[in-house]
Amino acid sequence: MRQELREICAPVLRKVLNHPFRTGLRNGTLPGAALARFVHQDTGYPLPA
Repeated sequence: MRQELREICAPVLRKVLNHPFRTGLRNGTLPGAALARFVHQDTGYPLPA
């Protein structure tokens, strides 16, 4: 069952792991404006304390 789920999810996982945003974040080539926008959007949804 676990292997079957991995096989089903593999194409989506590859797309997520190879997304340009994630790749740029990992290797340091992400433009500063993109990172700033991400941080700004992310901080708009804080979890309740």
